[in-house]
Amino acid sequence: MTDAMKVSRATHPRAACPIGTVRVRKKNGKKAQYIKVRLTGPVAKRWKLYARYLWELHNGPVPAGMRVGHLDGDMMHDELSNLALMTPGDVVGLAHMRDPKMSKRNYQKLSKRRAEVNRERARVRQALEWIPTRWYAVFPGGQVLNCPKRKRTQVLRLCGIDQPWRVARSAALGFEHLTPLQASVLLFSAEPQTSTQLLNSVNQLRGMANWKLTSRSTLYSTVSSLKQLGLVDSVEGYYQRTELAELERGRKSPVLAVIGERLRDDSMFAGCKRLDEINGVCVLCGCTEHDACWDDLLGACNWVAPGLCSHCDRSES
Repeated sequence: MTDAMKVSRATHPRAACPIGTVRVRKKNGKKAQYIKVRLTGPVAKRWKLYARYLWELHNGPVPAGMRVGHLDGDMMHDELSNLALMTPGDVVGLAHMRDPKMSKRNYQKLSKRRAEVNRERARVRQALEWIPTRWYAVFPGGQVLNCPKRKRTQVLRLCGIDQPWRVARSAALGFEHLTPLQASVLLFSAEPQTSTQLLNSVNQLRGMANWKLTSRSTLYSTVSSLKQLGLVDSVEGYYQRTELAELERGRKSPVLAVIGERLRDDSMFAGCKRLDEINGVCVLCGCTEHDACWDDLLGACNWVAPGLCSHCDRSES
């Protein structure tokens, strides 16, 4: 093509088709006839499906939510006897009846996608509902026994502590013949600690185990009783357990039954802070890779941690 021909086509466009012009267009592998109904306005509204135009010409406007469909499935067979008002569901149903092979392929695709959606929903439900309500055995240093149980006594029984609950709490910390508070104090008295440090450590442990927190006066009375038993010694404001307390230990490694919901928070067990992470699921709001949170100002969220999205991280901070 010469430059002169290019200029000629650019400066002299083709004349517009008159109203009533019928053309055949191909869409999604199927041919259909269109008729031009107007010369002005948006280009997409200047042409109308010929089957719809023919129906409206003889029967009036098409109701909202309805479509003009071909009974035999041939989009080029535009005769009034072959046209009918249908819902979108009717059109899809007729397509499946006329083409069983296509119907089978579509059902296979839908089944595969439904299975993916169900697996994703299960991961979200597990992260939000199942894991936070189960109990785990947590050992010093953040080691978590990944065998969740419905009850905390079942977790302790799994670790070899098959005793009543009142005794099991002390036995799990290594001091079977003492109260849970006394056992908590002795657990943190391995290294010298002041009363404030001891109170913070004990309450952190009891809060993580979902036990009632203790006060400073109760802690002082507990330490006094332990001093009378010869299990704790105080030197210049620091408390430290004695060799007699070491002999009282029934277990070498203390264990704590912790509910999954509390493992999200900062605690003395640094390694189990994010136990309930499930890859691709935010443990606070339940958003996933394919279903992100949306904010009118921030837009879609992104990952700031394996189990935390940016919107939840922003709201927490």
